[in-house]
Amino acid sequence: MATTPETIASSTPVEQAEEAHGRLSGNMGVFDLTMTVLAASAPLSVMAAFAPVSMAVGNGVGLVSSFLIAGCALLFFAFGFMAMARSIARKGEGAGAFYIYLTKGLGRQFGLGGAFLAIFSYTLLQIGTFGMVGVSIVDYLHNRLGVPAFPWWIATAAAWAAVGALGYRRIDLSARVLGLAMLGEIGIVAILDAAVLWRGSPAGGLDFSPYSLTSLFSGNAGIGIMMAAASFLGFEATAIYSEEVRSPDKTIPRATFLSIIMIALLYSISTFLLINAYGVAEAGIKIRTDPTGMFPDALAAYVGQVSVDAMYLLLISSLFAAVLSFHNAIARYFFNLGCDHVLPAAFGRTHARHGSPALGSLLQSATVVAVIIPVVLSGIDPVLQFYAWGVGLGTMGMLVLFAVASLAIIRYLGRDEQQGSVWSYRIAPVLGFVSLTSIAIYATFNFEVFVDASPTLAAFFLASICATFAAGVWLATRWRRTRPDWYDQIVTAST
Repeated sequence: MATTPETIASSTPVEQAEEAHGRLSGNMGVFDLTMTVLAASAPLSVMAAFAPVSMAVGNGVGLVSSFLIAGCALLFFAFGFMAMARSIARKGEGAGAFYIYLTKGLGRQFGLGGAFLAIFSYTLLQIGTFGMVGVSIVDYLHNRLGVPAFPWWIATAAAWAAVGALGYRRIDLSARVLGLAMLGEIGIVAILDAAVLWRGSPAGGLDFSPYSLTSLFSGNAGIGIMMAAASFLGFEATAIYSEEVRSPDKTIPRATFLSIIMIALLYSISTFLLINAYGVAEAGIKIRTDPTGMFPDALAAYVGQVSVDAMYLLLISSLFAAVLSFHNAIARYFFNLGCDHVLPAAFGRTHARHGSPALGSLLQSATVVAVIIPVVLSGIDPVLQFYAWGVGLGTMGMLVLFAVASLAIIRYLGRDEQQGSVWSYRIAPVLGFVSLTSIAIYATFNFEVFVDASPTLAAFFLASICATFAAGVWLATRWRRTRPDWYDQIVTAST
């Protein structure tokens, strides 16, 4: 497997790659990769539900500025993230997102702990969203097409089968599906945006007061920023696809920065225009009384009822795209762990025809079944409990990972012999660490907002995050004492 010093490629050292595993196969460009990772944030789902609810529990219309603040924090992180990726590539040490970043920056114990927590968090995000997918499909068929209602898990099973089939195959197929889904959901948001821009608010013109400092600090600004940051999750997965893109040294940085900028601007501007569709005062009332009706009602008023019907169909595709994006990321974490023999070596081999992490995909599909069956049998509500808990807990785990990864980046770049710009190597990583650590700490103290659970259950969920990370650290530490040959294979050729 050939590479160049600039290439962000391979999940194992170049000399061992061909012997250890087949190369992941793909031909994604910047657009394909951006859509693949952007799908995890589910833009239409954010605008139709997450943003209005975040305004209700956070800082109201000030959320429009919160998106920009969260975007800046993640851009700081991204500068260090990409600087570290370039340095790792120059040394031919591979790419594996949080797994390799924590290993290179903080040691193998933290690297394995990070891998465990990333898989745990992505899995919860995916499985929780599967519950919402099933309910959304049933509601659409029953309420809009007149199909008799049926259990949500049947629709979820159909979506699970489709995700598993796509995830098993070459990434290019998933990328095309995700690209189409993203164009549809961004399109419907853009249609409402254009209509509000054209017609203005009910009072005429546009009211820019939501961008004021007064609006930002109304309500709970900390929760607003925390919720806004949660809507960016997924962009960091660009590094996982390093073997499956064209010109990874260019494609991955461009897709990473483009994803963050697109999310920040799309959510901030679209939320601002959604507020103006009602007028700031009326929007405040709508946020308090009917947040989930805010987007469809505005769409009906400004565009027409047909667009609302299309929105609900695109909402299903948005949720489907999110679970597919999570599935692909998890399968590649399993692949990296297989390459390093943390999992059986078979997981580090690619499918002979598709060049995909096929066994990792099958394992993730099996994991979904193993979790959803008990959920169905226990009668847990698929939206108010399963979705809320899974997505809330997964989001919290990812926020913790961002904070720890930002520290790993600072340590790694501080030791790098080939220094880059002061901004990318020193200033931006420190700003990212301070920002993301503050958000993670604030999220910890306000975790009940995320999961809408009792203090006892919220504490249990937080403990599960710590336990998952600690399990990886403990396992690596144990191998270091008892099986140093296994320990040495954690991110092979780790420095």
